[in-house]
Amino acid sequence: RWNNNPSRYLQRAQSICGVKSREHLATCSILSDLVSTSFISVVKTAAGSLHGWCHMNIGGAWDCGHINVVKAIEEHPDWTWIKDCLSSLWQLWQNSMISGVVSCPHSCSLETSFEDCRCYSRDYDLNNLSYSEAKAILTRTKFWDLLENTLDVDDDDGNNGNSSLPTDDDANRLDDDYRRRRLLGKDNSSRVEATIWAAELVASVGQLGAFATPYSSTNDPLFWFERR
Repeated sequence: RWNNNPSRYLQRAQSICGVKSREHLATCSILSDLVSTSFISVVKTAAGSLHGWCHMNIGGAWDCGHINVVKAIEEHPDWTWIKDCLSSLWQLWQNSMISGVVSCPHSCSLETSFEDCRCYSRDYDLNNLSYSEAKAILTRTKFWDLLENTLDVDDDDGNNGNSSLPTDDDANRLDDDYRRRRLLGKDNSSRVEATIWAAELVASVGQLGAFATPYSSTNDPLFWFERR
C-alpha cells in the first residue's frame, strides 16, 4: 500500500529522489574474480555488493514529497550518509507504513492523482518537526539499524571513509543516541538538523519504479537477467 504508483506501465527512474546513481553493474572481470574465491565470499558478495544495491538504483524513486535531496547534498557535503539512506529507501518507506508513522490508502482508482493517494502522517507535521519527534520517527522506522547495515566498512580504522560507523561493542551500537552521534556527526546543531531532515525523508513516501522493491521487481524484465 505504501507504493501507490498508479501507472499501468513499467517504470524506471534514472535517479533516487533526484540523485543519479554512480553505481555500475558488475563486469566480467569482477565476476571472474568472485568465483575464484571461497563459496562463502561468493554468497556474501552476490547478495550484497552485486545484487542488493540494484533494486533502488535501477528502479529509482520520484515524487519524494517536500524533501529536496539534491539540495541537502549540495548544502551539506558532510552528510555522506544520505547515499546510504537512498539505497535502503524502499525499506525505510515500508517501515514508515508498518510502524504507523504514515498512513496509506487501502485502495485508489486509476483516475486518482498520486497526491490524493499519497501516504501521509497523522501524528507528525513534517513541515514543523521537533527534534524529539524526529528521533521518535527514526527509532520507530528502524532507521539506525538499516543505516548501519548499509554502510561499507573498508578503511584501515574499521570505519567507512564517508561515515563514522561505530567500532565499539554491540551494547554501545544498539544505543540510538550513541549511533546518532557517530553516524550524523558530533556537532550538536548539525546533528539536530540532520536528524530532523532524515526523519522528513523517511516519512515523505514517494513513488518507486517496479524494480525498486523485491515485491514488484518481477514485473521488470531485468529481474530475470539479474537473477541468473
